[in-house]
Amino acid sequence: MHTVVIGGGIVGAAIAHRLQAASHSTTLIERGPPGMGASFGNAGHIGTASLVPQSVPGIWRSVPRWLRDPASPLAVRPAAMLRHLPWFLRFLANSPRSRMERNAAHLPALLAEVPEAWPALAADCAAEHLFDRDSSLLHVFSALSVRLNRFRAL
Repeated sequence: MHTVVIGGGIVGAAIAHRLQAASHSTTLIERGPPGMGASFGNAGHIGTASLVPQSVPGIWRSVPRWLRDPASPLAVRPAAMLRHLPWFLRFLANSPRSRMERNAAHLPALLAEVPEAWPALAADCAAEHLFDRDSSLLHVFSALSVRLNRFRAL
């Protein structure tokens, strides 16, 4: 079986690694250098505490602007828009506060094994030296970002 993994960030690379370990022929496709997309932006932090789903109340207000911006989180080619419409409608249906809170309640179970899984993956890749489990993380918020993201608070 041959599997193609799209995205060479930490998630895509870990998936490709796991597939290869299970004897699958695997191709990893990334637009730029591996690890330079979303994985680069997380500053190497492996977070398990951020439990707010992506579909949040009021997100629909951003949709018209995002659809016009090819660099937005919702960049969709016009020809593919109808094909993706069912997924997009389900995404928006999960944005009301009650649905968002219900979905957030399920995220801890999905992330429960993460703290133990990363060291095992690092050991398997001879990359233990890249992990620092003793570092602190400082969250910095500005008054402006708190006002703009007020609706995201649970």
